[in-house]
Amino acid sequence: MEGAIIAMCTFESKTLLIPVFNHTKFKDIAEQICSRFVGLSPEVMELTYSLGEHQSCLLQSDMDVSVMKISCCAENIASIPVNVSMVEPVEQLDPISSPHDKHIFRHKTLR
Repeated sequence: MEGAIIAMCTFESKTLLIPVFNHTKFKDIAEQICSRFVGLSPEVMELTYSLGEHQSCLLQSDMDVSVMKISCCAENIASIPVNVSMVEPVEQLDPISSPHDKHIFRHKTLR
């Protein structure tokens, strides 16, 4: 597995090892995690890892995966612990349907 690092993804005291190559996408990692840990979906999980003095690096996008891989290679790190946790889904407010903000988005008609 030349060129790969191992993401050691831990959720509720169980660990899944996932090889991360240069072409690995966030979706690939998320799908592996969700297929193995019951009850997880990308909408309710948060992935973080620690590298050097940075204790809580987010892993949420393809760019984050690339940065993690490049950083590990630069530091000569072959494997990295990734914490998998469940988070509450964030509901997005619809300003039009919010009773407190309706006055902001409604226009008075001129007569």
